[in-house]
Parts: sequence; structure tokens; C-alpha cells
Amino acid sequence: MRVTGYCYPWDVEDGFAERVAGLGVDEVAVAVSYHGARAATPWSARRSAVVARHAALYRPVRGEVWGRLRPAAPDWTGSEDSAGEAVAALRAGGVEVAAWLVLTHNSLLGTRFPDLAVRNCFDERYPWALCPAHEDVRDYAARLTAEGLAGRRSVLAEVGPGRRVVLHGSADPWATGALPGLTPEAASEVDSVVLQCWKPGEKSVNAVAAARTEFPSEVDVGAYVTAVAAQPVDMSDHVRGLGSAGASELHLYHLGLAGPARWSDLRAAVSRAHAAEPA
Repeated sequence: MRVTGYCYPWDVEDGFAERVAGLGVDEVAVAVSYHGARAATPWSARRSAVVARHAALYRPVRGEVWGRLRPAAPDWTGSEDSAGEAVAALRAGGVEVAAWLVLTHNSLLGTRFPDLAVRNCFDERYPWALCPAHEDVRDYAARLTAEGLAGRRSVLAEVGPGRRVVLHGSADPWATGALPGLTPEAASEVDSVVLQCWKPGEKSVNAVAAARTEFPSEVDVGAYVTAVAAQPVDMSDHVRGLGSAGASELHLYHLGLAGPARWSDLRAAVSRAHAAEPA
């Protein structure tokens, strides 16, 4: 199983690249565009957490390219290109890198433009979620992706052309939330679909098996697991079950949030994933 670990730009400090290289992940996905969060920093000697007060683009926000919707810049990173700098640092440490983009989860813009927010069947608005049924939102998402990866001699150009497109979603077309339901046709437009498998057991295993049945055979199925749950789990056994059900990728949440006490969980997950036989 291919293993991707996730991190925020501010996680990539002294020792991070060496630590994840030793963990053995195949690549690190750096948050390039992300929603608001209060993120613990258990490896940092300078702070206990980073408070990202709102959704932000962690690349330079160029004013001339945006339409009605424009992402906010973060003032808590100390840099206008913290994601680019994180990518450069990881690449210098010999770590492969992917871009992690959250497109429409944006309370700041959803509150500012309520006409573009998601509405439920009772006509109630969800201000934390922009609705892609609107052309303005689709255009914003496309621009956000382009700006997250674009440039210059941009350090994110190091990610390289022809990279795989990975989408977090669900095999249940009626699923809602951060990982929405996908039809087989939608799944066929990407290289891999990643399913949330945070809770060990039959439900996660069945979700992987269903996706492997529903989605085209050329689409990889990834399992998104967490090492920062309230109760530690047997990561080796969990990953073994997901691999047996058909998962060909393991996505680990989260290389920055999982502190020293949980690092052994991540190591167990990576070890089992790399030892897994193809389903």
C-alpha cells in the first residue's frame, strides 16, 4: 500500500523532514489551502498550538486573478508562501510532496456571501460551506487549485507535471459532509478516491469493499485513518483489514498533530501498509 502522511505548513520545522523520512511514508501532503482550525503542535518547542482563525490560501494571494470570491491570506504563519517554503524544505530533505487542497469549506466566504452557501431542504444556509452548484464557486475552486500549484520557478513546481489527482469522498452517493458521496462517473475522473476509515471495524472495511466494487477498476481506493483519535487503536490490525478489503493506499492523519506518544501508532500503520499484499 502506498502511504501518504498529512501536515500543515507550520509543522515543517527543524527535524520534521528527518522524522517523516525515518517513518517511511511515500509522500507528505502539505496543506496549501485549508479551513479554519486550532491545531496542536506537540513537536514544537515554541508553542502549543496554531490558531488558524479562518480559511486561507498558504501561497501568495495575487489580487488580479480573483473574481467575486477571493481567499484570505493567513497572518499567523509569518510568511505569504508558507506552503511553498514547507514543500521546499521537505524536498531538500529527500521527501516526496503532494498538495493538500480544501476548496469549499470556508466560513469566512460563506458568511460574507450567503447567497453562495450550501442550503438544506428546509432552505437553511450552512455558512461554513460554499455550494459548487453556483458558477462563482466552481470558478473559485478552479482558481484556488491553479493558484495553489502555479508559478515560477515556483517551489511547488517541484511537485512536477502529471501528478496524480486524489479526491476525498464516499462510495455512498447520498453521503454528505466533508467527504461527499461520489458516483462511479465522478470517481472515474480522478486517479484515486480516499475514504474516511477513522473508526476500526466492519463499517470501515465495508466502505472500502463497496468502493472497490462501485468505482472503476483503474481508480485506486485509499483509506484515511487517524492516529489522533481520543482512544488509541491497533493501527496494524486496522490497516491489515483495510488492505484485505481492497485499499491500495493509506492516508495518515496527521504527521503534525500526532505527537511523540502517538508516533508508534503511525510507525505501526506504515509498517503494515508496506507489508500488505495487493488485494
